Amino acid sequence: MAPVIRASWVGSASPMTHSDQMTVKERFRLLNPNLIEDQITVTDPVAFTKPWVVTKYFDKFTEPGVRAYDYGCAENNRNPIGADGFTLTLGSDGKPIDKPRP
Repeated sequence: MAPVIRASWVGSASPMTHSDQMTVKERFRLLNPNLIEDQITVTDPVAFTKPWVVTKYFDKFTEPGVRAYDYGCAENNRNPIGADGFTLTLGSDGKPIDKPRP
């Protein structure tokens, strides 16, 4: 049986363990000119009963005055994700400025 080890980068998302048979596939797709889909699939026949799939969506900034900036991850800060699975854009006050999606 393959040894099971803890993956620190995976562990930051959940207390997940994996074996040396783990594979990770990441796929980026441009869904439309303003939206990118990022799908990550983690497969491990030793540690998982089925593949673990995470899908995130990234919007292009289209609102006047909104801009991308460098973000240094500190103290385990994370990009906020809305209930619809989309990454939220925060205004200067730290509150989401995104409009609800149809």
